[in-house]
Order: sequence, then structure tokens, then C-alpha cells
Amino acid sequence: MMIRTISATMILFLGACQASPSCRVVGLELVSQTPEASEYALQVALTNPRDGAIALREWHFGGSCGGRPFDPTVWMSTRTLPANGTAQLSLPLILRGEPTASTAWEVAGEIVYMQRSKIAETIHDLGMPNPTIPFSGTGTITGSTSAPTAVNNTQR
Repeated sequence: MMIRTISATMILFLGACQASPSCRVVGLELVSQTPEASEYALQVALTNPRDGAIALREWHFGGSCGGRPFDPTVWMSTRTLPANGTAQLSLPLILRGEPTASTAWEVAGEIVYMQRSKIAETIHDLGMPNPTIPFSGTGTITGSTSAPTAVNNTQR
């Protein structure tokens, strides 16, 4: 067991020497609105500076719009970000009730990811936590759009 722990620690240390992936919040767009709830598309830009692809496993995020909280979101992902690659994603957020036309918002969360390798799978199988990418952003909603979201499988 000690050899496994030492090996896993060495692997984590070597992985930590690489540049970390990043996520930047680009904006928040109103997708649809009813008297009961509004759907928004959270626009994010991801960058993977690593030499290997990473699997985006889970997104945990939430926030508020006009002082009212979005429904907390846990989104299971099947997306892979290629080595030295970038991607733009549109993620769903739900707000109960109708917001005003121009409303301040804030979001924050993290992405759980895993390097696409046997070593990373072994570390995961040993019960060690996967690394995360934090993200946050603020802004103002200025109107509606028909931006597709990951919910209806029409990611940008």
C-alpha cells in the first residue's frame, strides 16, 4: 500500500509541473423565458495547454441574477478537450421567475477533469480526487438571444 501511495504522489507531482487548463466566463445570455422560469446560456472559453487531452467529467456551478439565486447546477460532461486545444461551451442555468430586461449577474464554479491516460485512471481508481478548474464571472444581461445550450445538445 505504501508503494502505491508513493507512486501516486510522484505521478501527481509530475502532473503538477505541467501548465493547468483554464476556464474563462465570456457571458450570460437569456435563452427563453416564461412566467415560471428563465433559461440562460452561460458562455465559457476553455484552454488546455497540456500535451495530452483532458476529459471534462463534471461541472459544479451556480450564482445569482438580480439578487435571486440560479438553481445550483451539477452537469455531467462527456466532452474531451484536445491537447493544446481550446473550446467554447454554452451551459444551462435556470432562474425561477422573470428577471428584468437589464440585470446584474454573477456565477462561480469548478470543472472536475481527468487527464486522458492510464496513469490518471489508476490514480482515480485508487480513490484520489481528480483535479479541478475554478471559474467565475460577473456581468449584466442586456437582452435575449436564441443561444443553444448543452441541454439540447447544440453546444457552440
